[in-house]
Amino acid sequence: MATRLTHRGPDSSGVYSNDHGLSLGFRRLAIVDLSEAGAQPMHSKSGRYVLTFNGEIFNFERLRARLPRQSWRGHSDTEVLLACVEEWGLEQAVSESIGMFAFALWDTHEQTLSLVRDRVGVKPLYYALTPHGVQWASELDALDVERVIDPEAAALYARYRYVPAPWSIVQGVKKLMPGTILTIGRHSTNETRYWDPVLVAERSAANRFHGSEDDALQALDDLLGDSVALRMIADVPLGVFLSGGVDSSLIAALMQCHASGPIHTFTIGFEDRRFDESPYGREVARHLGSRHDEMIVSIDEALRLVPQLPEIYDEPFADSSALPTWLVSRLARQSATVALSGDGGDELFAGYHHHFLGRRLQRRVRAVPRFARGTTGRVLRALQRTRSLGQALVEDDPIATYQRSMLLDLNRVAPLARPLPRLDDPTERVMFLDFTTYLPDDILVKVDRASMAVSLEARTPFLDHRVVELAWSLPLSLKIRDDRGKWILRRLLRRYLPDALVDREKQGFGLPLAAWLREPLRDWAESLLTDVGEPFDAARIRELWRAHLAGANHEGALWTVLMYQAWLGGLKPALRRAHLAR
Repeated sequence: MATRLTHRGPDSSGVYSNDHGLSLGFRRLAIVDLSEAGAQPMHSKSGRYVLTFNGEIFNFERLRARLPRQSWRGHSDTEVLLACVEEWGLEQAVSESIGMFAFALWDTHEQTLSLVRDRVGVKPLYYALTPHGVQWASELDALDVERVIDPEAAALYARYRYVPAPWSIVQGVKKLMPGTILTIGRHSTNETRYWDPVLVAERSAANRFHGSEDDALQALDDLLGDSVALRMIADVPLGVFLSGGVDSSLIAALMQCHASGPIHTFTIGFEDRRFDESPYGREVARHLGSRHDEMIVSIDEALRLVPQLPEIYDEPFADSSALPTWLVSRLARQSATVALSGDGGDELFAGYHHHFLGRRLQRRVRAVPRFARGTTGRVLRALQRTRSLGQALVEDDPIATYQRSMLLDLNRVAPLARPLPRLDDPTERVMFLDFTTYLPDDILVKVDRASMAVSLEARTPFLDHRVVELAWSLPLSLKIRDDRGKWILRRLLRRYLPDALVDREKQGFGLPLAAWLREPLRDWAESLLTDVGEPFDAARIRELWRAHLAGANHEGALWTVLMYQAWLGGLKPALRRAHLAR
C-alpha cells in the first residue's frame, strides 16, 4: 500500500507493526528535519503513541516553546505534535495546531486508532471500515479494497464534476470530513468535530469585526503576513505559484516581505493568448524582484498530456484547470520542494461572479416598474441569457431567485453532509457552500493531486484557520463593493503593488476545451463516447456531442463524461465490463 504512494513520499519509507493486528506504512517527502530524527512512523517519547503524519504543523516552533523542557531527538513538527498529544491530549493538541494534515495516531494504552484531518480539508484521508478491520490512506488507489463503483457517488459526480466528501467513487470507502477526529476501538467508533465551519460562520456573523476599515485592513495584513511567514519554514527550497491575479500576487508580495533574498516565482502560460496569464505574472515578478521561472505550453504538449489526467486523480475529476495546475507544479518541482499558492481567496473574500448575482438582480428588478414586471419577466424567462432576471421579475423577489438558482443542487447534498449555518445574507450562504463543498472537494483535491504527483508540497496561507475566522467576521461591505469582490484584498495589495498591477479582471485558469474537442481531441473524445453508460444518459450525450461539433458549446457536460470514461478505462477490465453491463 505504501509503495503505491511513492510519488507522495519519494525520500524514504517506514513500517510499524504490532501483535494486535495493526500495521502503519509511510512514505516521506522530507521538508522539515531531513535527518532520520524526522522519520516515520514515529513513537512518542513515552512510547504510548505511534504516529504517521501527512502534512505540516506550521506553528510547531511556537508549540515547542510552550511545552515542558525536554530533550528532543530532532526538530521536526511530527515530534512536536506527539509531545503535544502526550501533554494535552489529542483534541487540544490538534486545536492548538496551525496546519494542514491528515494523520493516524495509535494509542498503545487504550488500543485505539484515531484518524484526523485538518480543519479545511487541505490534505486527503480515505478510509474503509469493514467487519475485518479498517484501512486508510492519502489516496484511494492505495487501499486494498474491491473496486465496486458506488452509484450514488457516480450520480453526484455527474452533477458536480467531482465526488463530494464523505462519499468516494468506491463502495465502502469514505473520505474523512475536514475538522474531524475518527476514533476506532475494538468494539466502537466515535466521530467528533474539533472545528466546525457552521459554528465558525454563525459566531462570526453574530460578532462582526469591530473597528474601522483601516483597522480591518491592518488586522488582515498582520494575520495573513504571519500565515505566510509560518508557511515559509522549511529545510528545502520553496517558491510560490504566481498567476498575476490578486490572490497569488498578494501571497507573493507578503512572501517577499518575509524573505531574506529574492523569492522564487513560477508561472505558466499558453500559446493561445485568450488563456495566457503569463504576462501578468511576469509583471508582478518584475516589480517584486523575484527569481521568475516561466513556461509557455504549446498546444501540442497540452494535448499530449490531457489523456494522462485520469492517472493523477484516483477518482473521476472534471475540473479542466487540473492540467495547468499539474504543469505549474511540474515547473516548480524542478527547483523547489514546497510552493505556496493563493487558493481560498475567492471563497473567503467573494471572488466568484455568482457572489454578486443576487445584488445585480435586485437592482435590475427595481429598474422595471412594478406593474410591468410580470409580463416582462415571462418574456425574459423564455430566453436563455435572461432566464434568471425573468424569473426574478415574475416572482418580484430577486433574492429568492438567486438562492434557488445557486443553492438548489447543493442543498440536495447538504442534509447529509453539508449543514447550513443561520446566515441572513444569501451571498454569505453561497460563499459558505463554496467554502465547504467546492473548495475542499474540487480546488484542494486538484492542487493536492497535481502537486503530489510530482512530489511537491503546496501550502495555502489563506486557509490558515485564523485567517478563515477573521474573513468570516468581516462584513460583506469589505468584500463586495461596486459590483467587484475582494475589495479588502485589493486594497491590501495596493500596499505592495502599483494600481496598474492590481486592477484587472479575474481570468481564471482555463483551457480552450470547446475548440480542442472539435478538432485535435476529437478522435480521443469519440473513442471514449462510444460506450457511455451509467450514470449518464447515452442518447443525451450523443445529442450533446453532435450539437457541440455543429458549433454549440457543451464543453462542460462533455468534459465531465470524458473524464469519467477515461478514469473508468483505467480500471481493471472485469470491473469496467461489470459497470457497463449495469
